[in-house]
Amino acid sequence: MESIRYEKNGYVEWRNEQDQRHRTDGPAVEWANGDRSWYVNGKRHRIDGPAVEWANGDRSWWVNGKRHRIDGPAVEWANGDRSWWVNVKRHRTDGPAVESANGDRSWWVNGKRHRTDGPAIEYANGVLEWWENGKRIPERNGD
Repeated sequence: MESIRYEKNGYVEWRNEQDQRHRTDGPAVEWANGDRSWYVNGKRHRIDGPAVEWANGDRSWWVNGKRHRIDGPAVEWANGDRSWWVNVKRHRTDGPAVESANGDRSWWVNGKRHRTDGPAIEYANGVLEWWENGKRIPERNGD
C-alpha cells in the first residue's frame, strides 16, 4: 500500500488510499516544531520505538492504536515522569507503574491501583496509601 505525501507550511503528512494517516518507513506526521507521530492505517503504531516523539523530549509508545509497551515505560516525559501501560491500561507487576520526577510513585495492575506487599501510592512527602484492585483500603489508611 503506497502512501501519498501532503505538505503545507512545514507540516508534512502521509496518507494511504483510504485517506488514513499511514507510513511504514518513518513518521506519518511531522510538524514544523519537530513533533513526529507514526501511524499505520490510521492508528498510532510503531514497534521499534516511540510512536509519538515531541520536540520537547516527551515520548509515547503505541501499538495498533493502543498505548502499550512491554519492555519499559510507555510514556516518558522530558521532566523525568514515567508511566507503564499495557493495552491502554496502566500496568506493571515488577514495580510502580507511575514514577514522578518529584519522587511520587504508584502501583497499578490492569488499570487499577493495586499492591499487596506495601502501599500502592507513595508520595514524596512521606504520605502512603494502600489500595487493592482499585479500592482504597480504609483500615490500612487510618480512615
